[in-house]
Amino acid sequence: EHNLSPLGLLIEDVKVFANNFVRLLYSHVKRNANSVAHSLAKHAIHILDFQVWMLNVPPHIVSILQLDVVDLP
Repeated sequence: EHNLSPLGLLIEDVKVFANNFVRLLYSHVKRNANSVAHSLAKHAIHILDFQVWMLNVPPHIVSILQLDVVDLP
């Protein structure tokens, strides 16, 4: 059945691409364990136009990204 939610097309794309993998695992991660993605999502709400970052990390993410790297095993 078709997903008519606002994220329906994204979910459909994920399902299509997921078929290309032999094994695929999904897991839920709490917000504090994925601070970079959470910060980007909060920032994206305020972007009125299309934006792409290709060579550099967005300035507001640098400090958060550095903290994530420090916590790597």
